[in-house]
Order: sequence, then structure tokens, then C-alpha cells
Amino acid sequence: MGLYGMMRTGVSGMNAQSNRLGTVSDNIANADTTGYKRSSAEFSSMILPGTESSYNSGGVKTSIRHDISEQGSYTYTSSNTDLAIDGEGFFMVESPNGEQMLTRAGSFSPDADGYLVNSAGYKLLGAASDADTTNLSATSLTPLIMKYNAAVPFPSSAGTLSLNLPAGAADGSSYRTSLTAYDSQGGSQTLDFTFEKTEADTTGTQAAIPNQWNVTVTNRSTGNVLGTRMLDFDDNGALVGGGDLATSADDLGGSTLQALSMSFAGTSQLKSDFSVSSGSIDGSGTTAVSNYTISSDGKVQAMLANSKTIDLGTVALAKVASPDNLSPTTGDAFALTNESGDLQIRTPETGGYGSLISGALENSNVDLASELTNMISSQRSYTANSKVFQTGSDLLNVLVNLQR
Repeated sequence: MGLYGMMRTGVSGMNAQSNRLGTVSDNIANADTTGYKRSSAEFSSMILPGTESSYNSGGVKTSIRHDISEQGSYTYTSSNTDLAIDGEGFFMVESPNGEQMLTRAGSFSPDADGYLVNSAGYKLLGAASDADTTNLSATSLTPLIMKYNAAVPFPSSAGTLSLNLPAGAADGSSYRTSLTAYDSQGGSQTLDFTFEKTEADTTGTQAAIPNQWNVTVTNRSTGNVLGTRMLDFDDNGALVGGGDLATSADDLGGSTLQALSMSFAGTSQLKSDFSVSSGSIDGSGTTAVSNYTISSDGKVQAMLANSKTIDLGTVALAKVASPDNLSPTTGDAFALTNESGDLQIRTPETGGYGSLISGALENSNVDLASELTNMISSQRSYTANSKVFQTGSDLLNVLVNLQR
């Protein structure tokens, strides 16, 4: 073995330990970084050909391994936009320059425009509220927005009314009750329901129907009759035929009261006073957003003050065949490589991609005790390799001084 070979081997060893110390220092520095994945240096020998009488020292080769597939523990927070993944998936995010990447760092919060952005400035990607989530691809994803400014009306479309009509009422007797419905702009409309006992036929041209009432629905503000129908009762006072009524729409000049499907199920004709058991029409007036939620299956929703919800989109999760071969980038994100495999995108709680935990963050997978142990080991190995280099240098000086 030549002296230069000895010194070269010592330098190779120092470079290897320097790389190892570099990964250790990064791991220690990011021990508290959300979603960080530890790196490690692995060594393999480099052998140079020699002869029986001459040994050529080789060296050591360093390869960097990223433990991306190893999941970290959770820290729970008070923010419902902090997200952790319980499973193998990755968040799909978009960098400021428009590049799509993967990350496990879920410390998202709405920016000034409502986009969900993590601490590195990457926008969370997902499916739009009206998108087909069964066939997602990288090109179909869009940045999710947690913002809904408009006061939202919920126009009425259906209602129920259950009451008792007096069995002993005289022909032509009428009773009235009212319910509130909501038009297309959230305005309230009072609907009057008038029940009139029909007169028995005295002409002899048809059979008398003593148990029949005519119901008329009128919009009080316009006076328009929106629908009528007959309610028939048997001798026991039970409603015959269900008693559903479909009203017509009412043009209010700038807004519309939609057609309603009214059910009178449960209405009776008994020998007691007129009384309303229950009655309601769905819908509501305009109401503001009171809160935003992200469910375990990735649905992003705005919750309104009237407890109704508006779908804003669905968080997308991605997987690759070999996550440890992804390429780490700034901001705890990862880029695809040829070795990592193709990107597959689904929604949470499908196909083993994992579910979301709202109000939680994934910690780094760094073990500080192991890193400090590796640092001490690398320090000693570096010192030993420097001694090899120093010894080779000393021997070279001896050789140079032989000519004196």
C-alpha cells in the first residue's frame, strides 16, 4: 500500500463520518419540526485491486437513507385545521411556484384568501366540492379554500302538517293554521292552510261523502292559491290515501317560492276540537358561517349558524410504492423520483391511505438519544481517520527527509 493510498483512505473515512455528522446535525436540529423524517448515512466498502505482495487501500462509500415511511407520534392542538394522517398517505400540496409535492406536515391555516397553507407556505390540495372523488389525479386537484363569505339562504322544498279535524263539524265549517316557508332569497313567506268540511251530496247524483275535507294552501303575502286537494277519512277517523299535496311555485317578483311537497300524514278526524299536533316546512333564511370543520374522511365544510353545512371540498391523500425513495425538499415536502414509483391519489379512509385527525400534528420521527449516540460514534471515527491521515503525512515527511 502506498502512502498516498493510506492518506486517501483516511480522507475517505473522514468524508464518510462528515456526511454522517451532517445527517445527525440535521436530525437534531429538526427534532421538533412537524412532519420531519430523519435521515441516516450508511456505509459500504470500496475495494481496489491488489496483488499478493501489494495491498491497495480503498475507502468507504456513503449513501444517504431517508426514513420517510416511518410515522411519528402525534401532538394534539386546539386548531381544527391542524391535520395528522393516521395511515400511509401523504398530503398533496402546491409550492409557491406551482409545483406539486407530498408532505406529512399538516400545520395548515387559512391565509388572507382562505387557502389552507402550512408553515412552509404550501397550499393544501384536494377535490372541489362538485368533483368526482372516485377518480382523482394530479391534474384534477385544486387548492382548497376554507372561506365562504355569502349569507346562504335555504329555500323551502318540503313540509309536514299533522292535525285533527273535528268529526262533528257542520258542512261548510272551516279551520285555518299557518306555517312559514322561505323563498329563493331567504325571505319568509306565511302560508295559510284552510280546511273546509265538504257538503254531502243532496242531488242524488253521487254518493254522500261525509268524511271529506278540502285543504287549500294560500300565500298570505300574494294571495295566490298554491294548491288544493281533498282529504278523505274512514269511519275510524284515519286518513285515507296518505294525503300528500304538491304546491305550485309562486313568483314573488325578484325571488321565488319554490314548489313544495306537503305531507298530511298523521292527520285525523276525531270527535274532538281542531288542533295541530305538529307542523313545519324546511328551509331557512340567510345565515352566516359560524365555523369550519374537516372530518376524518377529508370533507372540508362550512357550518352555518342554523346547523346546516356547505361542502367546500375534500382533502386528497397520495401514496407511492417506495416512499423512502422520495426526494426531500425544503419545507418538509417530498418530490417524486424514478425510484419512488408512480403517484396514486385517493380520499381519506379509502384503500389504506389513512384517515385524518383534525386538531393534531405528526411529530418528527427523530430519536434524540440515538442521534446523540451516533454523534459520539462519528466523532470518534472521524478522529481515528484523521490519525490515519496524520500518520501517512508523518511517514511521507520521513521519506522526503531521507535525502538529507
